[in-house]
Amino acid sequence: MKALSLSLPIRLSLIFSLLLLIIISICPAGFVSSDLQSTAQQHLPLSPSSTKVFSFNNTDGSITNNTFFSTFQNINALGMMIKYPNNWKTVQADNSALILMPPLDRDNFSENLIIAVFGINNSININQLSDRAIKNYGAYYNDFYILNLKPIFIQGKPAYLLLYTYTSPTAGEIFTMNIGIKDGSKAYVISYSAEQQEYHSYLSIIEKMIDSFRLV
Repeated sequence: MKALSLSLPIRLSLIFSLLLLIIISICPAGFVSSDLQSTAQQHLPLSPSSTKVFSFNNTDGSITNNTFFSTFQNINALGMMIKYPNNWKTVQADNSALILMPPLDRDNFSENLIIAVFGINNSININQLSDRAIKNYGAYYNDFYILNLKPIFIQGKPAYLLLYTYTSPTAGEIFTMNIGIKDGSKAYVISYSAEQQEYHSYLSIIEKMIDSFRLV
């Protein structure tokens, strides 16, 4: 039996906390130098790969049957565009991130897609980006566990795909898919998080949204 659902302000507060963690995980100041005795140590170094994750290539306003999509585009601050369902909520955070949320339901966790962008040292490689993210997530989350980690390319840019779970005190097991992209002196992190029982309910639409993502 689930606890009482959280109010929208509390949900947004939790999402912004997640956004802050995403940013800290990549920024040099957020690097955790001490060794962690956790699953975070068990990943393998990344190496170049041509693995393709998504295959959506439509250019019109619709992506799936009976689902119509709008286009979010911010060239100046975020340098990106993405398609999203018409009934999803969008929140732009301080010109550094976009949060997309489906219509609220009556559970304890607001499923969301977050796209964050920030400056990095151009010398940082994709291995270091994934390593810093994993170490910080492992230090922050309860029961942090890596399901998969592999190198990919997004629009020809080096990237990584990280799937992991952790335990939320209010919502139980949370599944998260992270995609980190290096674009010169910028890093983009696309993060989808959902309760374990809701993860696959949204996954198909999330994959199509991510595949519509473009750097502009």
